[in-house]
Amino acid sequence: MIKHFAIDGNNREVNNNWDRWHCLHRCRTATFGCKSIEYRESDGRCQLSDKSRVDINPSLWNNYTEAYDFYERADCNESDSSVVRHVNITGSKYGMLVYDLPIQADNVHIEEAETGLYFAENSSGNSMTFRDSRISQTSENGILIKSLALRYLDMTGSVVDRAGQRGIHMEKNGLRLIVNNGTITRSTYYGIQAAYATFVLLDGVTFDSNYHHGAYFQYPLNISFTNCVFMKTDRENRYAVYIESMGSNYGASQSQITMTIKNSVFEQNSRHAIKVTTHYHNVNMFINIHNNLFRNNSDTLMDLDFYKGIDVLIEDNTIEYNSGSSNLIDLHPIYNRYDNRRVKSEVHIVGNEFLRNEGLTMVYLHPDNIANNRGTLTDNAFTDNVASQGIIRTTSGNYSMHYNILENPSSVYELYVAYDGDNIINATYNWWGSAVEAYADERIFDKEDAFNAAEVVYIPMLSGKVFTCFAVNNCSNHGECVRPDRCRCVDGWQGPTCNQVSCKQVSDCYGNGNCVGPNVCECTGGWTGETCADATCYNVN
Repeated sequence: MIKHFAIDGNNREVNNNWDRWHCLHRCRTATFGCKSIEYRESDGRCQLSDKSRVDINPSLWNNYTEAYDFYERADCNESDSSVVRHVNITGSKYGMLVYDLPIQADNVHIEEAETGLYFAENSSGNSMTFRDSRISQTSENGILIKSLALRYLDMTGSVVDRAGQRGIHMEKNGLRLIVNNGTITRSTYYGIQAAYATFVLLDGVTFDSNYHHGAYFQYPLNISFTNCVFMKTDRENRYAVYIESMGSNYGASQSQITMTIKNSVFEQNSRHAIKVTTHYHNVNMFINIHNNLFRNNSDTLMDLDFYKGIDVLIEDNTIEYNSGSSNLIDLHPIYNRYDNRRVKSEVHIVGNEFLRNEGLTMVYLHPDNIANNRGTLTDNAFTDNVASQGIIRTTSGNYSMHYNILENPSSVYELYVAYDGDNIINATYNWWGSAVEAYADERIFDKEDAFNAAEVVYIPMLSGKVFTCFAVNNCSNHGECVRPDRCRCVDGWQGPTCNQVSCKQVSDCYGNGNCVGPNVCECTGGWTGETCADATCYNVN
């Protein structure tokens, strides 16, 4: 498509309110252009789709006309993405104002704009690639998303740095979005913030040194963090991840409400790593914290306050070299008088490794007295930790503990029962650092130590901390024997004998492919990429 125009003395088109610099800006930010758009000035040609390295001079156009001037892609028949490469944008109101997608942006640098990347409310299209680019020192948000149409934002190799407010702000309710890769650092407020989000997946995103919370989601339905990094959150009462009142927006969905954090790293945070609160609705919620690394943090790692109807799984995490004066895992099931008493919550802490940490406790289970909560601690290894109030501390008899390795000689107690009740805590088949029953008894604080404490049953005990798995083919050399004939499979394998391939670490190919090897996807139906999350249009030319 070619547009002819002539300009007047004010550098404005004679028959329109467009000016040349505004058009240049539009093209180079790919807001309303496509590859075939050209603009001719007088007898010459201004090839606005040229991806040159020339800086754009923002003083030569009126930024405040950006919101409504152009809808050029409606006349563009090309199916390919608009492409923007090697562009520097400085000092504008919006670095890129996006109405029409898809757009592929590479090596775009936006600096000192009011908002770096702005997805307008009535924009169309569902994906944008923003790779190897940088947004820095915006006075407001680095990326502002008002569009409900946007579904996928690829930020591979890109950085949002020193946003004056939020690194990414998802402003609209009901948003469904996948953000892939990228780094958000040194934001004045939050690394990312959203309210009433229906579904958000952050895959491979790094949050580094943001001033308030790294990731802050209010009243979400489904949130997933995969392969993310959270580091250097250090402000008082701030969190690397803060999920507030999860499930409050339940009326928007009747499916299970979930929060998943997996395959991620939490490191060098001097405040809480994960804080989750839930709404009091009697709904089916699931919190899954799986296969993460928590290292060198100095406050609570997981602080969960949840009402009935919420199941919690904390599984296969490595927790090492953390310190501080708090509980590393602090679980507080809450009673509400409007709860349906038939609804129960369950907590399962399985297969985690705690190594050389310091704190009040490693695990603190303290439900409200009449909260209907129960759970298990199984297959965990607690080694060389120092806890002033017991490695495991509980105020309820509804939790059972089996097949754990408890070997923490610098802590006074491995298990501390801090409640008076008739329920007997079942703590059989654990290793207490010795096969001698009298030694194990000394490692437990219960009714024998204080009349107002409950009783713990710990016999029979494990006779050692090394197990055999002959009956399950020694885990097929793809796993660890964590109890007699019980395997914990390494990444990429699953099943009782760890002989079946798994793609859990690549999000099970997002349902867009087949798992053909350990974390190897074979994509189908127009999808590509390591996780089959990248859409293609090969089948439509």
